Amino acid sequence: MTHGNRNGILAIIAAMTLFAFSDTIMKLALAEVPAGQLLFVRGIILVVAGAAIVWRSGGFATPRAFIEPHTLLRGALEAVAAFCFIAALAHIPLALNTTINMATPLLVLPVAAALLGERFGWRRIGAILAGFAGVLLILRPGADGFDIWLVVSFLSAVLCALRDVITRRIPQYVPSAVVTLVTLAAVGAFGGAVAFLQGFVPMPGFAWFVVFASALISGTGMYCMVLSMRLGEVTVVSPFRYTGLISTTLLGWLVWGYLPDLYAWCGMALIVAAGLYALWRERKVKAA
Repeated sequence: MTHGNRNGILAIIAAMTLFAFSDTIMKLALAEVPAGQLLFVRGIILVVAGAAIVWRSGGFATPRAFIEPHTLLRGALEAVAAFCFIAALAHIPLALNTTINMATPLLVLPVAAALLGERFGWRRIGAILAGFAGVLLILRPGADGFDIWLVVSFLSAVLCALRDVITRRIPQYVPSAVVTLVTLAAVGAFGGAVAFLQGFVPMPGFAWFVVFASALISGTGMYCMVLSMRLGEVTVVSPFRYTGLISTTLLGWLVWGYLPDLYAWCGMALIVAAGLYALWRERKVKAA
């Protein structure tokens, strides 16, 4: 294994662990503050930090980049996806919410086929179907314990897949820092709109601490994620994204005493196995 791939793997494991901690403290705060308001307040902090990065990198020198249609559409998709993820987080276990979100790489394949005309073979179609079966095992439609918030979580994954495909359409002249800033602004604005409709509530000191801590932790996680993709090969580094399931399951058990049932474990295993196979198959196809 090359030095770059090893460091890339360490970076993505760090990123997923940080995201797990951020989601954990956000879930704790959701008991007292609505999802929209938390996204709005955290969004203000992240936008200020993102604007500083864009300014230092000279991104404001290209004003048209901020109104590029695909960049704006990506921001809108991320905004609704983030709200669905956080809203679901308030009602379902952390590990399940994260696992369903892990289906995003599999959902990207059919979305890319529909919107970009990309083609793939029966093996990756089988991986998609296996991953979808894993999602169904977690959702269990028709079961007595069916929870609509699991569907909201799955909607977040679908929107994330659309976001990732739209990202490929963003022109090269739009800097990555600008794309990130527009996305952060869209998430914060959407959260603010929802909070306005629901009504703002007084935030206790703990919630303020959570918002600032989450912004710092998730921002560091985003940096580690970008670093991982720059240091290592995407097909080598990406499978370690699933280490996030270990962190979220462990934290869910330590904080709330929750462990997935047998159906959920089987669903999680199917999603991970299908995702890993799809990544491996993609690497084989590119190498051929």
